[in-house]
Parts: sequence; C-alpha cells; structure tokens
Amino acid sequence: MGHVKQYLTSVISKQVDEKSIVLWYDPEESYNDFAESLELPNTHIARFSDSFFALRREIEPFLSSAEPSRLLVYVPLDEAQTHEALVELKAAGCVMTLPLREVSTLALTPFMGKLSATALGKEVQVGNLDLEELDNLQVGDGITKGVVAVILGSGNGQDIALKFLAGEKYDASITKKNATAELAMLLNNGFGSDLLPANSPSEMRSEFARHVLATEFVSSLNGPTPQTLSAVKLAKNAATKQACVKLVNEWRNRQDLRESYAKNAERVGQQLRLSPEELSLDLISESQTFCRVETALWQLVTSALLTKSTEELVSLAQERQSSFPMVPLHRGFGHMPMGNARGAC
Repeated sequence: MGHVKQYLTSVISKQVDEKSIVLWYDPEESYNDFAESLELPNTHIARFSDSFFALRREIEPFLSSAEPSRLLVYVPLDEAQTHEALVELKAAGCVMTLPLREVSTLALTPFMGKLSATALGKEVQVGNLDLEELDNLQVGDGITKGVVAVILGSGNGQDIALKFLAGEKYDASITKKNATAELAMLLNNGFGSDLLPANSPSEMRSEFARHVLATEFVSSLNGPTPQTLSAVKLAKNAATKQACVKLVNEWRNRQDLRESYAKNAERVGQQLRLSPEELSLDLISESQTFCRVETALWQLVTSALLTKSTEELVSLAQERQSSFPMVPLHRGFGHMPMGNARGAC
C-alpha cells in the first residue's frame, strides 16, 4: 500500500473511531476497487451495489443494536441520487466525501512539496491519474514527480530516459495522458536536449537518441570535435553532458537494451556522416559509441600494427577486441573475435 492509500485509510479509520457510523459518498466513483478491498478493525463495511433495499437490510442490525456499532457504508453516488433513502443512517452518524484530488494533494505534500502535489491533483481532476497510479508513484528526494513518472513506473530521470529509449511500450499511455510536454521538459532539463513538446513520442525518441549518442561520442574523443559535427546540437553544461554519458554507457551495456541501442546507434551513426579522414587513432581510441567508428578504429590499429607493433597498440587491440570484427593481428597475436559485446556492431 502506497502513501495515498495509507492516508486514505487513516482518514476513514479516524472518522469511524470518532463517529462510529460513517456514510461515505463517492460521486466520482474514484474508490470502487479500494472500497471493495478495504478492511478496518472491528468494523462492518457495507457497499451499495444496485439496491437501497438490500443495503438497508444489511445495515439494519447495526443501526438497531443496543451496543455502539462500528459501521462504514460506501455509496458510489452523489447524495442527491439517493433520494433520502439513507436518511436514518445519515442521522445516526456522519456523512463523508473524499474527492481524490484533495486526498492525493494532502497525502503527497509531505513527500514532494505542495507545488508538486497540487500539480498532480490537477492531473487527477482532468482524468489523467487514478488512485492506483497515484498510489504506485515513487516519491522522495531527487526524483521526478508527475504523470511521466507514473506511466513509466519510476521517478528517476535516468530510468525514465532508458525506458523511453528502449522502445514504444509507453508511447500510447504518454499520448493518451497528454504527457509529451512533461516528458520533453524532463528530458530537456536533465540531458540538455531541445525536444519539441508538439512532437509524437516516436519523433521525440529519435531526436533524443541522436542527442545523447552524439553528446557521448564527442565526450569520448581525445581531441577537437570533427568539423562534420560542428552543427550538431549537444549538451552544453557539465551536468547535462555527464548525464548523457552515464545514460549512454548504461544503455550500451545493458543486455536487455542491447537491441534498441544497436538500432539507434546505427541510425544516428549514419545520420552524422562522420568522415574517416577526420578520425585519427588518438582521437577515437576511447570511443565506443558507433559501429562505423569501431570499424575505423580497427582499420587504424591494424594499419599501425602492420607498420610497427608497439606495446600501446597491442594493449589497445586487446582491450577492444570484443568490439572489433574478425581480423588477423600482427606477429602472432591470433584473431580478434567477431561481434560486439555491447551491441553497437
């Protein structure tokens, strides 16, 4: 049980403790499933379904008992719709309504602050969030608070970015809940991208992948950025650059994300049109971003080894052999294995 349900249960329990008999109206039908599973100590919980006569028969023993009864009656209707059918119950106890927007705001304010909790309340009001989604929302320091966090099941910016990059699984929900603007803001703020909220999730993913891959590639270079990339938009400040590098490293090394990384790295590598003439051995010796750059590095290392085998070159070849294609090495070093363990090639 999350924070919202815990808060809701405590409010209801307190009302029953104080009034003994509580009539709970829910005109928005926000709590149908919750009321069905709710349990309170020493309390009978009656739930209206389709007959006030049946409901009255169920609760009559508790109303006529000589001993004080603990009774909660849930009615998923507006009070006006009952046509005074429960007037005796109302007179014997108290009436309670719990709008989900107000409940969520009060429940989450201590964990995320009033501004964020109020913003979530507005999403509840327009129908973007229900009780289950609110209750599953991760809250705490250093996380994102909003509809996107609910949809992707995480409040951590890196986790959200990875899940979004992995594929189209969440696209329909993002669109349905009008969360593209929030997602764009989150990724732009965290990774220095320049995504447009009006774009579809698919378009945003394509642009975001290009941004983080290009930023990580340039960050891996041991020298000036190639002229080919001079017009490419990259993360500008140290924090967003580091966020992109961390994101791409995890994306590349996660076995479950291998296919999505390979697909996007190949596409972005083609789009950037890197010229082999601009890629020197020293410049790209630490880069692992793109398959075509790996190929260029292999060619440069092979050429250099055939000219002169140095300890540095052999060390580099051995370190990177898991990402080089099959090629005979110089002076009896055997063969480099085919394939890329990280999925870039």
